[in-house]
Amino acid sequence: MSRIMKLVENAVREGRLPKCTWRLVGVLAALVSVLPVSAPLRALQITFPLEAPNGEVIQKPVTLKSRTLKEYFDKFQVTYKSDVYRYGTYGDRSRAFRPDKTYYQELLGITAGKKLRNDIHYEVKGTLRYVTDPIVTLRDDVHFTSLVGLVEKEDFWRMRFGDLYPRLSRYSFNRFAEGWQGSLQRDLGSFAKVRLLGVTARTEREREAASLLRTALAGGADLASQTLVRGRPRWFVGYRYSHAADKLNSVDNHGSLVNAHSSVSSAVYAFRLNGGWTITGENAWSGGERDRKTAWVHKRGKAWLTDVTWLKPRESKPYRGLHRLLPFALQASWERVSPDFLTLLGVAATDQQKYSIRTAHRWNSFLEWSLSYLRLEDNVEEQKSVTNISRTTTAGLKMRPFRLLNDKYSTWISRLPDSVKDIRLKADFRYNFRDATDATVNQKVEDYIYSLFYRNWGANFRLDYQFQITDDDVNANNERRLQNYGILVNRPWTWKRFNLRLFPRFMYRVSRDHFRFTGTSTVLQTTNFGIGANWEELTGDVNYLILDSNRTPAGNDYLQNKITFNLTYRPYLFPGFQSTFTYSYLDDNEEDASRSYRQTETRLSIRYTF
Repeated sequence: MSRIMKLVENAVREGRLPKCTWRLVGVLAALVSVLPVSAPLRALQITFPLEAPNGEVIQKPVTLKSRTLKEYFDKFQVTYKSDVYRYGTYGDRSRAFRPDKTYYQELLGITAGKKLRNDIHYEVKGTLRYVTDPIVTLRDDVHFTSLVGLVEKEDFWRMRFGDLYPRLSRYSFNRFAEGWQGSLQRDLGSFAKVRLLGVTARTEREREAASLLRTALAGGADLASQTLVRGRPRWFVGYRYSHAADKLNSVDNHGSLVNAHSSVSSAVYAFRLNGGWTITGENAWSGGERDRKTAWVHKRGKAWLTDVTWLKPRESKPYRGLHRLLPFALQASWERVSPDFLTLLGVAATDQQKYSIRTAHRWNSFLEWSLSYLRLEDNVEEQKSVTNISRTTTAGLKMRPFRLLNDKYSTWISRLPDSVKDIRLKADFRYNFRDATDATVNQKVEDYIYSLFYRNWGANFRLDYQFQITDDDVNANNERRLQNYGILVNRPWTWKRFNLRLFPRFMYRVSRDHFRFTGTSTVLQTTNFGIGANWEELTGDVNYLILDSNRTPAGNDYLQNKITFNLTYRPYLFPGFQSTFTYSYLDDNEEDASRSYRQTETRLSIRYTF
């Protein structure tokens, strides 16, 4: 092995091999040294001559087994990925000329896991990333992009460290961080079970003039029923607590600029009642403070979230007659967040109140519709002089009209071909109204969207039409009319002689955007031809895209032509190997020739999982 590496190193010095090939050979050589390549190489059989008691000489085979990592761990997997990306832009004097630059990226991921005694299981995952950036940093960078460890005893305790996303609750902790997370679970007989949670994490981000360091500490306790309803506990109650501290340091000055502290206490609950009803929610209280430099003092806030859903039980009697107008599913939610509510780890919109309700209806298998209403307003405690209110109403309809009418209502429907009877229609309507108490906003937006689906001759056809109306009683310049319409056709086809599957497609779409009073308008035509293919170990796709834009006022028109080609190879003999090659060429022709440019992109990705 050392002789091979020396030969490769000499070839690199003489310029016969690029550096990426040298790194690739080095990684593969290291993997081959620790992983078995095939079954015959994992064992060595040697035959020794032995003398039997009767004096005869017999051959005694002895098998020597190697101790590889795959045999030591219950789960051991190595993934290597190499990505070479080349990008270049060529333009006239008014655009920056960017010659071809090549980016290298290599990833090495290792997963190892083993089950020990007493039902204890551990697993470690890590990914090492090497990248070459010839544009920004002009240097090579090697670091771990992810490192995760897990140790657990089934149905008892669990510990996780490294990259975390602890979704404790919406308001307390719902962010990505690095640190440690643990849980302990115990059964309280057949009635309920209790679980304790704990998280210690931190995040660090570099900014242009400062660096932000955030430390977090969180915990909680749950009490859940042992009885399951639709795969979840019948009832659940819990408590969450999180504390976060931010420290913003200047790059030039070692002193701290801003220190922020925030703590959130919340109660979470869920109840699944008889009749298909479910009630979930969270009530949270926060306290936060910052240093005197930002004129912040200690403040407290509240947040409430309640969600009620109902799903018609399967065992109940189906609707009949006019009762089919009733919904079979319903969801209603209410959320209110006070102005002083502060959470550094959760997700909450400050000073906001939201109501929403949604229903779903089904007449039969050929007719369905849905309704929804959303009201959103800020300044819920009237601490500001302006309140913004937004109300959105939507309605959706799905139907097969000829199947819905049925043959018994009309004799001519029975004579229609099945392809016409299976035509599907979809219609959506949305009405949004925005208003402000200071009369700065009074806007109404109406959306009408229609779709038709038709299948015949082995092809799928889809027709779309959208019409949008925007009226503004305050600023007439915002009044707008938008139209979108187009067609999409695709037809899968199989060439049985060569076992070749083809997927040709065609798409044409027109978008007309017009502002009534300013006179500004845009007409964009999009044409797309493409074909995908799948043959044995190869999968490929070719796509040709044309964008033709006509704008008013004149002088801003453009025509773009883009060709994209990609090819993927997955050999049968090596199931974990995959190689993908992608090439694209973009030709942009502007009405002002000085702004025209051309762009090329080439990418080669290799992935191998041992």
